[in-house]
Amino acid sequence: AKYGANIDDTTNFQAYHNTYRTPETDVAVEETAGEVATSNGELIFCYYFSTSPGVTNSLVSWEKEDVEYLSCAGLEFSTGLDLTKDEDFSRFMTQQVVSYDAVSNFYRWKAVLDVSTIRDKQKGKLKNITVKERNAGGYITKLELTYENAVEVLKHENKIRKVLGEYLREVIMQNEQVRTDISMLPSACFEVLLNDDGEIVLRGGGHGHGIGMSQYGARGMAEKGYDYKAILEYYYENVVVKKM
Repeated sequence: AKYGANIDDTTNFQAYHNTYRTPETDVAVEETAGEVATSNGELIFCYYFSTSPGVTNSLVSWEKEDVEYLSCAGLEFSTGLDLTKDEDFSRFMTQQVVSYDAVSNFYRWKAVLDVSTIRDKQKGKLKNITVKERNAGGYITKLELTYENAVEVLKHENKIRKVLGEYLREVIMQNEQVRTDISMLPSACFEVLLNDDGEIVLRGGGHGHGIGMSQYGARGMAEKGYDYKAILEYYYENVVVKKM
C-alpha cells in the first residue's frame, strides 16, 4: 500500500475482462483488416471514452487547440439549447433526452460531495463551486473553487474530475444505484446544486473525458443499424476510412 500499488477491477484502474474470442469479433477483425481512419491523408488520433451525456467533448477541455475531425458530436439531441449557458444546460440535464448513450447507467448521475468534514491543510474547507465557462457540448472548461482561505481556478477536465473526486461521498447512478467506490468524478459535464442541508450536489452526465467516440454511443448506433463506417464518421468529422 505504501507504494500505491493496491488496485481493483473497476474503471478506477481500468477494467480487464478476460473475454474469449467469438465468431462475431473474429469476422469484424478480418473484414476490417488494414483499414484506417484518415483526415487530409493523415492518420487521426482516435480518442474514445465510455459514455457521453448525449453530446461529446472537444480538445478545449484539455487546454489544446481543436482539430478539424474532432467536435461536439450529438448536438442534434440539444435542439434549441445553447449548452454553453447554464440555464439551457440545466434543461438538457433534466429533460428526457434519449440519445445513443441512454442505456448506460452513467448517462445521468448525481454526485454528493463531502464538504463538511474534509479540510485542506492550507486552503481550508471547500465552501462553493462556480462554473465559469462551458464549451458547446456543455463540458466545463473553467471552474472556480472557493475555499475558506483561497480561490482556485481549474481548467483541465482531468484536474476538475480528480480534485472534486477527493470530496466524493457517493454517486447516484441513472438506475438509482448508489456507488461509494468511485474516486474520480465521472465527467466534467455537470451543474452545481445545493441541498437544503448545505451539501454540494453535482448533477451531470457521461463517463470519461468525452473526447472522440463514445463506446456506449457506438453500441447504441450499432443497435439501430448503423455500420462501423457510419459510426466512425459520426464521431470523427470529415474522415475517410480506407485500406492502408
